[in-house]
Amino acid sequence: MIIVKVALPVPIRQSFEYIMSETIKPILGGRVVVPFRSKDIIGIVISFDQKDNINNKKLKLVKEILDTKSIYTRVLLDLLMWINKNYHCPIGIIFFAHLPKILKNGFVVKDDLIYKWTITEQGKHTEIDDIKKKTQHINALIILKKKVFLVLN
Repeated sequence: MIIVKVALPVPIRQSFEYIMSETIKPILGGRVVVPFRSKDIIGIVISFDQKDNINNKKLKLVKEILDTKSIYTRVLLDLLMWINKNYHCPIGIIFFAHLPKILKNGFVVKDDLIYKWTITEQGKHTEIDDIKKKTQHINALIILKKKVFLVLN
């Protein structure tokens, strides 16, 4: 069995251990749904270890894995762990402070929901002076002329 340490969005300065089947590999930095007190909440996997002898621990099972890959980069994971070690802030609060609200609520990110914003041919040939009194349009045109953006819809 695999024991995973999960950071939960609760004001407690510790992580919580849960158990997973060996058929499912946990994702470091991925979100999971776990039972906590009387309800199911979302947590972040911060470490995991395979152990054979866990008879004397009463661990609960991870109910669901939400992510197929980490929602944090390796550098950000290391930074958040360093912040937890060196400052007086609960680990779950640190990890969840860096998530957008939609991911805190259990939204599952799918690859087909990522769109690429690019400028059209007409936009490439449009002069900024031709746009009148539309500050948002001017700003968008300036930004899109410089680079391409990936947007989560």
